[in-house]
Amino acid sequence: MFGALQGAGLALLLPNAVAVLGHYYPPGSMRKTIVMCLFGAAAPSGFNIGALFSSFFAMKVWWPWTFWVCGIASVCLALLSYLCIPKKIGTPSRNEPFDWIGSILAISGLILFNFAWNQGSNVGWKIVYNYVLLIVSVGLVVAFAIVEVYLKHPLVPIKSLKGEPAFVLGCIATGWSCFGIWLYYTFQWAFYIDNVNAVVASVQFIPCSVTGFMASFTTAYLLRRTRLSFVMIMAMCAFFAGIIIIGTRHVGQTYWGQKFVSCLIQPFGMDMSFPAAIIILSNHFPPSKQGIAASLVATVQNYSVSLGLGFAGTVEKYKTDHLPQTFELKLLGIRVAFFMGMGLAGLGVVFSVIGGILQWKRTKKDQE
Repeated sequence: MFGALQGAGLALLLPNAVAVLGHYYPPGSMRKTIVMCLFGAAAPSGFNIGALFSSFFAMKVWWPWTFWVCGIASVCLALLSYLCIPKKIGTPSRNEPFDWIGSILAISGLILFNFAWNQGSNVGWKIVYNYVLLIVSVGLVVAFAIVEVYLKHPLVPIKSLKGEPAFVLGCIATGWSCFGIWLYYTFQWAFYIDNVNAVVASVQFIPCSVTGFMASFTTAYLLRRTRLSFVMIMAMCAFFAGIIIIGTRHVGQTYWGQKFVSCLIQPFGMDMSFPAAIIILSNHFPPSKQGIAASLVATVQNYSVSLGLGFAGTVEKYKTDHLPQTFELKLLGIRVAFFMGMGLAGLGVVFSVIGGILQWKRTKKDQE
């Protein structure tokens, strides 16, 4: 129940927050670019604050206070949102019917697909219901795509996702899947290999907040002066470099070696890919669908974090499940999970290059 409510909260919060910002600021404006970049920078800072406070409460006070404080903060922010967000921002058109068929197909398919992969890392793929659910989920997603093509008012305008937007979403999916693996298994390394406590492990991630804001302002500058595809390529390279550096770290190495460098690089992938993807998709969507474009990026981003962990957990399980549990086996499991993240990040680099080529061809065609 706890996990379901947390997932529902995130699903309601993030896409709607991005959609509100997308509606509030005019497309292509400098203010919108800066706000979207700052929105991306809030992720590493928010994570650091949550990790530090939760680890402190768990060690010094009482672990339930972690959840109580978060609940109090959520209620306060909900009240402030009600008072501060303009009532007409993001209000849908009354003349456009809601796509209930597409919503049911998409939600059902995505939930089952994610459940199957994450359950696979727990019970294995020999369990019949697991791969049956995977097959059903793929069928539902395919049905969703077909329905969206023929509906007059689709939930997601599939026709607008051809070419460059498809590869941009592929970049977000692979890059943020890599990030989820990087974050979870870097903590696993800290706890089981470096043998540090939760507070120290959280403090070690503080550089992510600093470089997160640096990456945001760098992105805001670059988005006004260079191709969007170039920014996306840089973001995917940051994801790739960050996980390679941490994934090849040797046992007993000081924090100031590869882990510190990885913490400096990885936020550039987060805070450069998010605003660049939103702007690229906004350029391909009609004015009435600007909120959908931003929400689609946010949905793919968060869905991919969980899905990437399912991929990594499956690889870890099948590499280590049949062997006796030892320190070396735990190290091997973390290593292969990092290798999975490297593969996903490398695929993201490929997608970004293809997207860059398509954008270059489109720009050249428009100039002729």
